[in-house]
Amino acid sequence: MSDTSQTSAIDIKKSANTTEPVSPIGSFFGSLIFQLFHLFIIIITGACMLWSARVAQTNLMATDFDNIPYKFSRVNSLEPPEGILINVDVVKTPDAVFSTKIKFDVEENMKIIKFGILGLDSIREWTDGPKSNNFTLYLGTIWQKMSANYSSMINSFYNILNSFCSESVIIFFMPFIIFFVLLGVGVLNGFYGVFLWFSQLYLLFSVQTGCFTETQKSENSTDKYERKVWGDGDGMFSLWNFPLAIFYIFIALISVSWLGALIIFYFLIRSALSSLLMPFFMTAKINGTDKEYSFSTLLMNVLKYKISVIMYIISFFIISDSSVSLGGLGAFIAIIACLFIYSFYPNIYKQYIPTATDGVTAGLEPYKQAKKNKLNIDDLYLLKGAPKFDEKCEIKKPKSWFETIMSFFSSIITTTKKQSATPLTAQQPPTKTTTLVTPVAQLKPETQNYNGEYLRGEQRPGESLGGKKSKK
Repeated sequence: MSDTSQTSAIDIKKSANTTEPVSPIGSFFGSLIFQLFHLFIIIITGACMLWSARVAQTNLMATDFDNIPYKFSRVNSLEPPEGILINVDVVKTPDAVFSTKIKFDVEENMKIIKFGILGLDSIREWTDGPKSNNFTLYLGTIWQKMSANYSSMINSFYNILNSFCSESVIIFFMPFIIFFVLLGVGVLNGFYGVFLWFSQLYLLFSVQTGCFTETQKSENSTDKYERKVWGDGDGMFSLWNFPLAIFYIFIALISVSWLGALIIFYFLIRSALSSLLMPFFMTAKINGTDKEYSFSTLLMNVLKYKISVIMYIISFFIISDSSVSLGGLGAFIAIIACLFIYSFYPNIYKQYIPTATDGVTAGLEPYKQAKKNKLNIDDLYLLKGAPKFDEKCEIKKPKSWFETIMSFFSSIITTTKKQSATPLTAQQPPTKTTTLVTPVAQLKPETQNYNGEYLRGEQRPGESLGGKKSKK
């Protein structure tokens, strides 16, 4: 009985571990589909990186905290102001080199950076908006500096790719390292946010020094924004602000591990989304034409201009998978099939030669990156045509905690002195008093003695204070 039960248990275990074998054909197609899916992801990621690299060459991204869009300016800080020509869709043939020359419109794309879906102008409501205060200025400045720092690091990475890598290298090889680059940039920016959490505490003691009206023109309307201008005030470690500064430092220390970490993490995610996704909303124009060139255009051109490279990779996948799944005979059949396709459709294995309708011209523009000039206070606020400080703006300097306490006690002392210094004069007009008749039900218990009789001097119902009954 025991041997039978053990045998049945072993048979059940064997049947549970036994799976139906996969056919070699099924294994071949499953592996091929899996590798084609990975190739599709690599091409999409590589096209995204190529477009971001070309946008980085324009230097339009918000990489400078003291510049647009974090600060107001009617001055174009780019050099040259009209933008630069950028090579894309580069095709090399034995006879010549071709490329599409595109130019990003500075004004139109800056509107996307400011007011787009992930626009950065909304942060300015925290820093210099009409409802901004010291606390929102502190948080908004941390957000702006983290965003500028993240964009600056990403911009530098993509411009390194522009300088040393061809388009094919960016598309087919750089996707393998982008994850580690983004991880490193995110970690560095997170530590930078922690540093800003403490280093920007002095903004809590800022004072408003002015205000102005900023005008933003769109296609159909003109919008006006009220902005504040902030100054340093007495400083964080002045005599009157020093105790409050110590308190703020203590709060920052105990909150950085929970509330501060959540706020910094939110700013990090928003900064990353703005820096990484903003380029895909930007558009360019093909040089010499009004034809628009966007990310979708580049993606289609990658599939068209890199078709030979893609087909060689797919052929390698077919031969290697057939060798693993079907053996040597399968690999031989796969090679014959690829040669058959090459014989009847040779163009898909050859470099695509662009035509005039593709917008491609011969030669390459010399590589250069647009420069972003520093803006001083005159550029930011006081240039001709820019908004002036509003003279009607009411600026109320906030009092320190010590000044608030002293002004409170000073007002009490002043009021007491005025009351004690007021003399009593005999010629003051007599004060007319109005006598109210109080019903019995409303008389307080203490106005009657224990026998229920009214005490001397108290008013009885129906009588005046003289003791006579009042006439109705």
